[in-house]
Amino acid sequence: MTAQPKAVAMFLRPLANLLQQYGEDPVILFAEYGLTVEDTYNPEIWISVDVTSALLTAAEERLKDASLGINMARRSEYSAFGGLGLALSAGGSMLSVLQRLARYQRLISDAVKAEVVLGETTVAVQFRPTAGHTPHPQGMQYVMASLMRLVRLRVDPGLNPISVQVAHDEHSYCQRIARYFRVQPETTDFYGLTFSREQANAELHSSDNQMAAMLEATLNERLAEQEKGSLVIQLSIWL
Repeated sequence: MTAQPKAVAMFLRPLANLLQQYGEDPVILFAEYGLTVEDTYNPEIWISVDVTSALLTAAEERLKDASLGINMARRSEYSAFGGLGLALSAGGSMLSVLQRLARYQRLISDAVKAEVVLGETTVAVQFRPTAGHTPHPQGMQYVMASLMRLVRLRVDPGLNPISVQVAHDEHSYCQRIARYFRVQPETTDFYGLTFSREQANAELHSSDNQMAAMLEATLNERLAEQEKGSLVIQLSIWL
């Protein structure tokens, strides 16, 4: 039996902030799905992506907001992505940030797999579902908008990707994507952002490479612990 994909509860902290700002009580809505707002401050709590998807859908319908994920990103802090968020914000080049994201993304969710694709003149980060899971469009909007927000804050406010890919063709959703990323999205079977090589080589302002290295070492340890817990690794050790 395939395990149900999960994500850390901290992923939903910006949603609680957004609901509160719009006069909705996040405590009540979260409770309908067996969650508390306090759960979103605990990095050890993982929840089924079926629950996160249902909660995102309920919030989107309640707020009537096709930009739900983008508005979550605007209220998000790096800590909402745990140690990975801190490692990304430590800086380096855009390329190193994207590679860090792809390497450690499964520490916050196993629902999608992030991959960096290097072309002759481009660098792309692509998010593809795992285990037959269909990512929630607003969840992916949130992830990509959070990455874009980091880049614009720390590299150039006017920086835009050269292309955006989405696996959702709802008109108002695509309109919001086009407005935020300043490029018309392409509808395909995955989500992704593509930058030029020149953009990807840019350094984030106030980068701290020593801090980034320290955080990466910690993330490597956590990744090793996570992998040791898998059945395949346990069997390999036993054999």
